[in-house]
Amino acid sequence: VHVIGSNNTTVAYNSAAGALALVVTGQDPHATIVYNDALSANRYKTIEITYMIPTSNSNGNNVTDLFLCAGNVTNPDANACVRVQHTADGQYHTLVIDLSDKAFWQGDIHKIRLDYMDSCAAGDKIYIKNITLQ
Repeated sequence: VHVIGSNNTTVAYNSAAGALALVVTGQDPHATIVYNDALSANRYKTIEITYMIPTSNSNGNNVTDLFLCAGNVTNPDANACVRVQHTADGQYHTLVIDLSDKAFWQGDIHKIRLDYMDSCAAGDKIYIKNITLQ
C-alpha cells in the first residue's frame, strides 16, 4: 500500500505531526491510496480515517470525497463515491465510514482516491495519522 499525490498535492511524512501531510498545490487536489496486495472489499466493510486539519487553512475545506475503486470499478467514478464531512479545528478526529450497504464495494480493492478538500487554497493541508480498513 502506498499513497501518491495524484493531482495538485504533495505527500510527505511530517515527523513533528507524526502523520502523513497532504498539502494543496493547486485546484482540485487529491491523493490516491494504491493497494498492491489482494485485499477484498467483501471482507473490509468500514474505513476509519484519523485526521487533523489545521485552523490556519482557508475556509470551506470541510468535505472529503472518497472514490472507492474495487471489483469492476478500476478508476474513480462518481457512482462509487462516498462524501463525508470533517472538522477543521486543529484537533485529531476519526471518521468511521460504513461501506456495508454500498453495492459497488465488492471484489478486489484497487485504490481509493481522496479528494480531501472541496474548497481550498494552495498551502492548505490535512494530516492523516491512520487509514484503516476493517
